[in-house]
Amino acid sequence: MAKLTPVILDEEPNAEGEWNVKIRIGHKSKSAYISTDEFVSKKHLTKEWDIKTSFVVSHLTDILNEYNEILKQKKSILPHIDHLQLKELLTGIGNEYKPGEEVMFLNFAKEHTESIKLKQYSTYKILKTTYQSLSDYLNHVDIPATEITPVFLEGYEKFLRSDREVARLVNGKLIKTERAGLGNSGVNAKMNNIRKLHNLAKEKYNDEDEGVILIPNNPFKKYKIVARDEVEDRDFSIDQIVKIRDCKLKVNSRTELARDIWMLSFYLCGMNSVDIFHNSGKNVERVVYNRQKTKGKRTDKALMSVNIIDEAVSLHDKYMGKMQVRYSNIGSLNLSLHYGIKELRKILGAGFEKLDMYSARHSIASIAANECGYSTEQVGAMLNHYGRENKVTRGYIRRSWAIVDQIQAAVIALLPPFSEIINDSGES
Repeated sequence: MAKLTPVILDEEPNAEGEWNVKIRIGHKSKSAYISTDEFVSKKHLTKEWDIKTSFVVSHLTDILNEYNEILKQKKSILPHIDHLQLKELLTGIGNEYKPGEEVMFLNFAKEHTESIKLKQYSTYKILKTTYQSLSDYLNHVDIPATEITPVFLEGYEKFLRSDREVARLVNGKLIKTERAGLGNSGVNAKMNNIRKLHNLAKEKYNDEDEGVILIPNNPFKKYKIVARDEVEDRDFSIDQIVKIRDCKLKVNSRTELARDIWMLSFYLCGMNSVDIFHNSGKNVERVVYNRQKTKGKRTDKALMSVNIIDEAVSLHDKYMGKMQVRYSNIGSLNLSLHYGIKELRKILGAGFEKLDMYSARHSIASIAANECGYSTEQVGAMLNHYGRENKVTRGYIRRSWAIVDQIQAAVIALLPPFSEIINDSGES
């Protein structure tokens, strides 16, 4: 709550030996001052140069009551304005102040995206491309969040589906490239990200308990996001996985790192790089962790336990618990993995164009279902997916990792023994 205090500021009195009384507004650890029509002489001041209570009561009660009534009425918007805006509000200059007009969508989207860069690098990259494309559509001119309407989204969708030239800063140079229009899956992803950012803005700036609704609109109630196309295959066959595993690479290179983390993910039932990065590596029989991607959304905190099979031991010992020494944050690791995977695609050649870190997870899931005959529900358990169905029933059942171990063993058993493939492609 803002605090109002009558004070004097001038070190020297005026010609009549009096000081002008001002109202100090204390708000968010900063102060602003409102001049009054009142003046005090030295007899109205204490030894500490504070205005005596008797003077305040007799001369300032009305104005203080008026200001306090305004504060009471506007209590809900106080968290959203600074000390100078509060001064304008009290003096009448800012009575028409509308905080909602200050919620600029591009600015919010950029701030939020940058805020998650270190902890959620993959999500950061996805949201950054969405922010950039929206900025391109708007010609880099920001708009209020309230102007994200169904009609606006329809126009943005047409833009996304069109061929266009984009300019991006790369190593300090402005590079222009041609971009093909997006299909249904690309539009679906971008629009879901816009909806996510819009909802996050509403979550931050709206306060229903206090009656503060700075972003009242829900454009996605009328605008319907197009469905994704059938998911393209991102999995690799046993033969392809053997090529990934056995390819000889330069020791301690980014390419070797990417290949090793890919295989470690495959061995450990699709464990993500962010979870590998944060794992201590202290467990000798099982990797026990809370999946970073979903732990904040689930009551079980996305607990996962995977057997450290023989094939995974050397990679587990090489990387688990050591990644944070080599890399300052998950963003740095993922950047190295990105370049390493890119080079690995070139080395492996045709058939590996869609290789990425997540394809290890897709691969073990597809092999488990299509080669080993496990059900979708069983594969979901192996991937640590958590459907809403039977949610209550699961609360009665003691957690078992047996199905995870069974699927892991069945899939890994399909891999033939290691046979080193010499790489003549060269590698950096």
